[in-house]
Amino acid sequence: MKNIKKNNILVTGCAGFIGYHLTLKLLNKNFNVFGIDNLNNYYDKNYKLNRLKILKKYNNFNFQKIDLSNKNKLTGFFNNKKFKFIFHLAAQAGVRYSLEKPRKYLESNVVGFFNLLEIIKNNKPDNFIFASSSSVYGNESTPFNEKQYIKNPVSFYSTTKITNELFAENYSKLYNFKTTCLRFFTVYGPFGRPDMAIYKFFKSFYKKQKIFLRDKGIHQRDYTYVDDITSAMLNCIVKKIYSKFKLYEVFNLGNSQPISTIRLLKKIKKISKLPYPQVIHTKSVAESKKTNANNSKARKLLNFKTTTKIDEGLKIFHEWFRNYNKF
Repeated sequence: MKNIKKNNILVTGCAGFIGYHLTLKLLNKNFNVFGIDNLNNYYDKNYKLNRLKILKKYNNFNFQKIDLSNKNKLTGFFNNKKFKFIFHLAAQAGVRYSLEKPRKYLESNVVGFFNLLEIIKNNKPDNFIFASSSSVYGNESTPFNEKQYIKNPVSFYSTTKITNELFAENYSKLYNFKTTCLRFFTVYGPFGRPDMAIYKFFKSFYKKQKIFLRDKGIHQRDYTYVDDITSAMLNCIVKKIYSKFKLYEVFNLGNSQPISTIRLLKKIKKISKLPYPQVIHTKSVAESKKTNANNSKARKLLNFKTTTKIDEGLKIFHEWFRNYNKF
């Protein structure tokens, strides 16, 4: 990839799981990266601080703590700056948490996103790339494809993501700037969020803590390794690729190989070589029963490749997990 260090790239949510991996990859390719994050405490803030500590070792990284819902501070940050590309990954994560704290999702995912769009319409990047989610499909028939009509969100989190997509498409077409929407499917990997299933299950095995298994573990998820995701994101700033996109483009970024929670637990048991902890059966609330990406469009136009299979990805995660937690 051609070195464009003289051109600035912005990554919002740079201290988050995917944001960190993307930023690290950009820095190692000598891009000049500006990162912003509000460093909230939705999960243990030390994860974000430790990711940020690694990123700050790079001379081509610039960081500011900013909450996107603070319009004045965000506007001030953009003063005298021009970004060739913007990756927007900052958002309040978590499906179930959105039932407990819906206002946090409104402020971060909707108001924050709107504030960013208002600035971008007058400060247009070559491509504005933002993270959406497989949750926008709800319980539609699988495999999900980008042409499906999004109409039945199953959580407030998914409602905010649908709202983001509607705003983004409107702004892109009204103010004529290229926008790429990426629908992520259950991303996992080293330095993953501790509230995600894979992290929680490994922790339960190692600490002999109870596993709360929803709906007998029959739900299926399209687990997608983080490096496959970030490689596709980098393709969004390769001119010969993004120049062929429509003004507003949507891609599914999923492995297209969903597995059930029961199968996932069996794989984790095999890798960890530990006995099953106690399993408590519960009912799910506001969750899709199955996610499965039709990723043919991303493979064709975005050169998306799912090179890391679930067994390999779990082994890599397991090695990181043990080292990070000193097991």
